[in-house]
Amino acid sequence: MVSNSSVYVLDGVSLEYKVERKRVKNARIEVKPWGLLVVLPLFGVNALSLLEKNKNWIVKVYGKLKERERLYNSPPDRFPIFGVEYNIRVDENLNGFEIDENNRVIKLGYRFSPVELKNFFKTLLLNKILTVLENLPSDVDKAYNKIMIKTQKTRWASCSTNRNLNFNIKMVSLPLKLLEYIVYHELIHFKIKSHSYAFYKIIAGKYPDYRRLRRELNECFIKLNMNRLWRFICQTHFSKQTISSSDFLLVGLGSKSG
Repeated sequence: MVSNSSVYVLDGVSLEYKVERKRVKNARIEVKPWGLLVVLPLFGVNALSLLEKNKNWIVKVYGKLKERERLYNSPPDRFPIFGVEYNIRVDENLNGFEIDENNRVIKLGYRFSPVELKNFFKTLLLNKILTVLENLPSDVDKAYNKIMIKTQKTRWASCSTNRNLNFNIKMVSLPLKLLEYIVYHELIHFKIKSHSYAFYKIIAGKYPDYRRLRRELNECFIKLNMNRLWRFICQTHFSKQTISSSDFLLVGLGSKSG
């Protein structure tokens, strides 16, 4: 794969665009919060020509994305844990991070590892899921093989034919009722694989308001994907290094103490 980045000015707005050449048959443009991703075949197809040809579509999609950000972006100094809002504070005297549950504060040290915070949330979520499973009635099929917490981009959870359960790490931010609904939903898939009438008949037996819960989950998915701390700790290019508090100022995650 060959990639490079540049800037494309569209209607007075400067958008970073990244070009990736891969072994694909057709070219495509993906509109991201940070700009544009242009995926091209290894040979032929000019990126700028493709952007010019589709500029009206880009303006439309980018406008919708920015409107979503306006509607769903949470304050940059807030982060929800199991539906409870925590304030984010940068503490230069702290080594690593600290969760103050009494005052509902997440303290981030001058230098801390986003990976360590991510792993903390994974463990927190796993323990909560195990508690939910333990409290479900015995008539629910809970014979799973293993549970994995992942950074999933398009779904809350999934299950495999091997009875492996996969859960999105961002579930740690959901209110408990939504988290419990997702776990129950996946367990019912052990019995019925598809989202059929029979499947939702079982779901409705425990969650008669499941349609409302699904709408809330859709809204939460957008909101959490735009939460700045989630976006920060889930970016893969931060996975092998620590980040200083000055970097948080750049993305709006609070201010230095003092």
